[in-house]
Amino acid sequence: MKIFNVIILFAQKFEQLVSSNINLAILVNKLIPNKLILEKKIRKYQENINNPAAEKSFLNIVNFAITNVPFYREKYGNKPVYSKEEFEEKIGFLTKEDLRENRQKLLSPKFNEKDYELISTGGSTGEPSVFYLPKNRFFKEWTYVFHAWAYRGYKNHIRAVLRNHRLDPNEKMRLNIFRNELVFDAYRTEEKYFDFIYETMRKYNIKYFQSYPNLAFLFFKHLSEKGKDLSFINGVFLSSERFTDTQRQLLINRLKLPVTCIYGMSEQLIFAIDWEGLGDYEIMESYGYLELIDNKGNVINEPGREGEIVATGYDNYGMPLIRYRTGDVSEYKQVQPKRILKDIKGRKGQIIIQPDGTTVSVTSLNLHGDLFELIDGLQYYQDTTDAVEIRIIPRKAPMDEVIKNKFLDYFRARFHPEMEVIIKEVKELERLSNGKLLTLISKL
Repeated sequence: MKIFNVIILFAQKFEQLVSSNINLAILVNKLIPNKLILEKKIRKYQENINNPAAEKSFLNIVNFAITNVPFYREKYGNKPVYSKEEFEEKIGFLTKEDLRENRQKLLSPKFNEKDYELISTGGSTGEPSVFYLPKNRFFKEWTYVFHAWAYRGYKNHIRAVLRNHRLDPNEKMRLNIFRNELVFDAYRTEEKYFDFIYETMRKYNIKYFQSYPNLAFLFFKHLSEKGKDLSFINGVFLSSERFTDTQRQLLINRLKLPVTCIYGMSEQLIFAIDWEGLGDYEIMESYGYLELIDNKGNVINEPGREGEIVATGYDNYGMPLIRYRTGDVSEYKQVQPKRILKDIKGRKGQIIIQPDGTTVSVTSLNLHGDLFELIDGLQYYQDTTDAVEIRIIPRKAPMDEVIKNKFLDYFRARFHPEMEVIIKEVKELERLSNGKLLTLISKL
């Protein structure tokens, strides 16, 4: 791991030296393609990616958790399970509340803090969900991402990326040579900047575009209105938000763009691919185990019944998450010969609207571990598109200005420049009439 970290650090420093000169960076990218660096690491995942016999991996981590992880051992008496049927009968669900309240008890003897990092993500309740992930997890993640993109002919090409990046004011773009990303500023949505992105893609013959559905819709809507030629684009890769019918109508039906969508999660437990962008997500059984359950906790095994997605990951032996309730909703379109989900709906009411009409998903506002450790609760409040109020219960009250400014800097970098960000210290978070806490209270 030490050698790996040194290599990564060297690569990052080298990248910083050349990324500001796009022409030089593209030349270096051609001479040192990052696939050579990744290929050896991801080969084992590539070999198993279409292997439907994932039950062994599934039972291995479940029984490891029951035997070695205090949280599961106490609940299930150190008694292993031998089939999925027995698993469904004996093993209960893991909630986000369980994750928050039992973080240390969910760690196994294989957990070593230097090999893991603390991740947080917004959830349906007022506190972020926090968990540990292996630092080398991206090898498997990118194997499956590349597998999805290969459907559109992607083979390590440079792609234009318009996602959650905010560049320095004097930068218009930045090429990450080891990730093949020509990154643009997702917070500049004015027409002139969209024109610049388009002309840059044409100049450097960039045929692949990666973004959130909402930003892709704004970008291609503008290009369509300007009558731009889009025939050179071989792939539009979307993730992290629901691809809506309105967005699909423009990108696929009108503009005939080749869209592929990915469904994953911050906890990196399950993975599904919508190859054609039509809302049909094929579950990648070799990545993790996905279940659908009804509102009584019964497993759904037939098409046409809507339920909550529950996930069990195969790889995180330091902090196994077993039967983790995601809060996302879907239904099966088919269950044989492959399991395919019919659209995936995220939790409702979890979108912040910005002054320019773009939106930010609450689940994308992941706090870093160091910031999370400073709070006992967090909630977003919005009653106008010009501002968002971020209510924080500080772990140590009152919140001093240094800490307050840390949160201000973090959130200002993730919203549109015209969005006013207000940090408000509170003693408790607002609840709905039924007593439930939500991450976002929206009056819009």
